[in-house]
Amino acid sequence: LFRSQMGTEEEYDDVLDLARCPNIIMKMSGLNHFSRQPAPHEDVRDLVRRVAVAFGPERLVWSAGSPATVDALLTNWSSIEWANVKGRNLARLARFT
Repeated sequence: LFRSQMGTEEEYDDVLDLARCPNIIMKMSGLNHFSRQPAPHEDVRDLVRRVAVAFGPERLVWSAGSPATVDALLTNWSSIEWANVKGRNLARLARFT
């Protein structure tokens, strides 16, 4: 999904439609592999926000790169929402909490 130079809008929409299923979690990772800019990868902000809006802070996980990128790209989220994406959601999924 996050390969902004690959795939069509329709394919992105198909993946984002998975957000309708409450048991699906979206993992964001590898922005550094296709972003043309260094962290925080401003050139993929719109794509990150589309995914964030579709899945929300309870069903989104961040798995690579600096956690500060989450803060920079999702500026309208609270510190609790950032914490969910940066680790709490994975801990919950793994039943660590």
